[in-house]
Amino acid sequence: MISTRTIGNSERERGVWVIGALAALGVGAFAAMGSAVWVATAGILALLALIALTLPLRGVALLIAALIPFQIYFFAGESSFTLRAALVLTFSAALRVIPIANYKLLFRAWLAPAFAFLAAALIAALGADSRYLALRGIYDFAALFATAFLFSALLIPSAEWLRRLLNVLIGAGTVQSGIGIVQQIAGAERVLAALQNPLAPFFYQPNLLIEKLSDLSFNWLTFER
Repeated sequence: MISTRTIGNSERERGVWVIGALAALGVGAFAAMGSAVWVATAGILALLALIALTLPLRGVALLIAALIPFQIYFFAGESSFTLRAALVLTFSAALRVIPIANYKLLFRAWLAPAFAFLAAALIAALGADSRYLALRGIYDFAALFATAFLFSALLIPSAEWLRRLLNVLIGAGTVQSGIGIVQQIAGAERVLAALQNPLAPFFYQPNLLIEKLSDLSFNWLTFER
């Protein structure tokens, strides 16, 4: 478990200054390269890191839980690699936990095999036929471990916070169910039209969405129904 000590205004101010300085360096570097897309990416990452490192940690965790239905995807600069706002928040918050976590959390039994798994996967990825897919798998598993690390650190005996977390999770599931019901009522043609909207890649994994739309290989679509 982590300490329940709240972060003071001076510590928050230091966090803002550090993130602001790093963001300024990143934006300046990409601006010098003449890449507006990378400048925008650096700005988004800085904003998400600022939220994760300065807001109350439990509030950040609730925000991450609320983003389950809408992960919010965006491309990393001009590359084809996509990032998720929810995952950037998770990684940043997990890094924030480390300095204030006690040794019992940092040396929990499940962390050793998790790191061993990631290390073995990284070594195997170096000789994989598709290094991109191998590294993408490591990225996905790292997200799982970071989420487990963050929430295991926050699960202290606080009935009020746990109730809020459960309410957020139930609410997120209800939103997902509601979207499914609306899609079912709308019909396949309207759903496919919505997925081709320019805003759809923000809510669905862009590369996977393009692949699925090209051959209509959605698991919820059978004989165009």
